Amino acid sequence: KHFFVEKYSQHEQYRGYLSLFCKVAACELPPRVDPHGFTLTHTKIDLHPSEPGALRVTVKLVNEANFAQPYPALQLTLTDRVGRVVGRRTFSPEYYLPADKQNMLDRGELAALLFDLARPHEKAVGFVVDVVKTRGA
Repeated sequence: KHFFVEKYSQHEQYRGYLSLFCKVAACELPPRVDPHGFTLTHTKIDLHPSEPGALRVTVKLVNEANFAQPYPALQLTLTDRVGRVVGRRTFSPEYYLPADKQNMLDRGELAALLFDLARPHEKAVGFVVDVVKTRGA
C-alpha cells in the first residue's frame, strides 16, 4: 500500500502530484476531509414521534470548506442537571444517512440530518452535538 498517499492527500499542495502518482500506481486518492469545515447551524432533540421513550435528534450541518467532503461522524453527549456526562455516542454517516444518499456533502451545502436514540439515560436533560475528527482528517 501507499500509506503516504492517504497522509499527504489532505494537503492541497500535494494533491495534484499524488493524483498523477495514483494514475501510475493504480491507487485511489481519498477525498479531502476538514472536520473544522463543518458548521452545525441547528441542533434539536424531541420525543420520537412513534417510539415511546425514544428521542429524535435533528442536526443541520453546512459544509463551509472550499471543497466537497464526506459527511462527518457526529458525537451526541447527554448531560444531567449539573452538567455531568450521562451518555455519549458517536454516529457515523452510515448510521444517519439514508441508504440511497451519497456520502458526500458539496461545498456550501446545508444538510438536515435525523437520528434516533432508543433509550436515553433517565437523568439526561442537556445535550451537545459535535463533529468528530476521523482518521486521515
